[in-house]
Amino acid sequence: MSASQSQSLGTRAARGVVWTAGAAALQLGSLLVLYRVLPIASMGRFEYALILVMLVALVTNLGLNVALVQRREADDLDFDSSFWLSLAIGVVLCAAVLLAAPGLGALLGGEAPGEFERALRVQALILPSA
Repeated sequence: MSASQSQSLGTRAARGVVWTAGAAALQLGSLLVLYRVLPIASMGRFEYALILVMLVALVTNLGLNVALVQRREADDLDFDSSFWLSLAIGVVLCAAVLLAAPGLGALLGGEAPGEFERALRVQALILPSA
């Protein structure tokens, strides 16, 4: 294996770690901010909204990371395509959740649909980076 191939693999691994850790840090950061801003009583609605957003976040992955790991000769085009496709799907799903938030708030928000809707809207912003 040449030096350029090992650097490329190292660079790819570092990118993967940064993106994975970045998404986890963003999710944790949003939790900490909302626990600081919202009253503890409304955090139940927050947790419920988080479950919905995390289920939608699973769709943004599309299995592309597994496909890249299994492909022996993945090149920069493969990684770039995977990144941009995942980002585009995340933006589309974020917009869909933002548009559906009022209806989901009325349907799932219980006695405080506005609080559920606000929590869902804030958490939907995680989707493009998921």
